Amino acid sequence: MGRCSLVGLGGDQRSRLFINIADFGSGGAVVDKVNRTTKAFGGRTSFLWGILTTLPTYKNKLTKYRIDDEPEQEKILNTLIVANGRYYGGGLKPAPNAQLDDGLFDIVTIGNVGFFQAVSSLGDFRKGTHLDNPNISFSRGQTVFATSDETQLVEMEGEVVGRLPARFEMLPKAMKIVV
Repeated sequence: MGRCSLVGLGGDQRSRLFINIADFGSGGAVVDKVNRTTKAFGGRTSFLWGILTTLPTYKNKLTKYRIDDEPEQEKILNTLIVANGRYYGGGLKPAPNAQLDDGLFDIVTIGNVGFFQAVSSLGDFRKGTHLDNPNISFSRGQTVFATSDETQLVEMEGEVVGRLPARFEMLPKAMKIVV
């Protein structure tokens, strides 16, 4: 399970738990748009519509982030995904090798890509074959801290819950699942 400490939508400090995936950047903007409209056509269509109508005007943002004790990085990012599970957004597979019980996040960063680059790689993103794309970075870790001078919405489990700055931390074996 993951825990995220962040700034709530009302400006308050808050902490939220998540099991699957959290992200910020264009992902937060897409989820915000999707949740303000109908999902009558199902998750896959709703999220595809959200992506195609959000990304043309989305401005990638300068973000400072640190994974575990590694040096802080500062990059213009489209999205940073903190994944415990593999799937989100109506069947997208951003973290194809994630394991819910390994005690590590799979962290996927999508760099300074434009609309056409993003849309042309959607098929790979859906199949989980995008990690060799030069605009995408992948790492694993137990904590991620991120901040930006620009507003970036954080979404967890398909709901916008706040904005940066945020700290994501893995809580290994915090939940027992019976199969």
